[in-house]
Amino acid sequence: MRNGFFLFFGIALAVGASLLTGSEAAVGMEPRTLQQIRAANAFMSATDFLDICRSAETEKLAYCMGYLRGAVFFWQEKTACGMAAPDAQAFCAGARDARTKAAEVMDSMAALKNPRGLNPDEEKAEEKRLRAARANAVREMREKLGTCAPGPEHSALYCQAYNAQAEFQVISPVMNPQGPEAGPDSVGLADAVGAEFPFMFASKEAYRFRPCLSPNFTAAEARNALLAFIDAHPEQQKGKIAFELIGRALYYTVCPARVNMLPNMEQCLEWTSPGGMFGAKNTCSQAITIRFMTIPDEHIVEATVQPGEFFRSGLTVDQEKSTRWLFTACPKGSPASIRFDAADPAKRGRNRQDIIDGGYECGRHPLLQ
Repeated sequence: MRNGFFLFFGIALAVGASLLTGSEAAVGMEPRTLQQIRAANAFMSATDFLDICRSAETEKLAYCMGYLRGAVFFWQEKTACGMAAPDAQAFCAGARDARTKAAEVMDSMAALKNPRGLNPDEEKAEEKRLRAARANAVREMREKLGTCAPGPEHSALYCQAYNAQAEFQVISPVMNPQGPEAGPDSVGLADAVGAEFPFMFASKEAYRFRPCLSPNFTAAEARNALLAFIDAHPEQQKGKIAFELIGRALYYTVCPARVNMLPNMEQCLEWTSPGGMFGAKNTCSQAITIRFMTIPDEHIVEATVQPGEFFRSGLTVDQEKSTRWLFTACPKGSPASIRFDAADPAKRGRNRQDIIDGGYECGRHPLLQ
């Protein structure tokens, strides 16, 4: 990846805000409540979400499972809609039909906005009106969506997806903001549903690293996979929102084709210029092999950097400012799945763009070389 390239602006800003007030900032402090953690995150940070899912507190665990239920269905739908099998297409159609029906009610919500320039009394009256209008819209959506029952017209998989999507549409933050009376599982589900849209539009991981989840995959299985993945790859939580980390964890733990692959370790590198020499410090706890190439001369510097050590690019800080470059970062012994110096010019161009986007893995995968 090229230094400085991250997620698009929406998620980048949200993650930045969450990391400033997330778990890292709370070291040495009293454990925070679920409400305090949610208040500190525009979108739930990966680190905070992991703390919630590891907690023995009933409220936090319920929130974790609700959030995972929303994330799992998101990936189940993406998996099914990408397959040609009749069962998969039935699942995809069920989710799509529920979303289409919900959209008709959602359109009516567009007018529910707070007018500007109101005095305090008018604001209270307007808020009361909006609450009533939103409650009516929620009831209308529930009635419009109804419940799907398997039968001659629709299969069990169609109804499973339809009913899940219907629940998520009703509980979405736009339709039904979760107040203090809502249970933690509903709040978690609503937060996951609220994270889907910005994740899809702001993160290329939504398209590059899609988990392959069957309709039978459960939130409990997702929690086990997530915690096992992060125990093996603790660096993967750095700079990520919860929804993004869940997708990556499921991709590497559930999909058979990824058994011999590992996620890249770009988030472990801190690019700095001590003494005027440009390079990167390894901030993680395992050795990383870095391949760094300048463009257009295609000069490559490769080195394995131990934890805490500094990778020297060969550029001064002034040279770096006027030089195009890209790099890969992988665990020692697991080369990048694609090369920026591939022999085929067309493939070399595609590979370099994927590397710039962070769209590579680590390990030997002959189809990707």
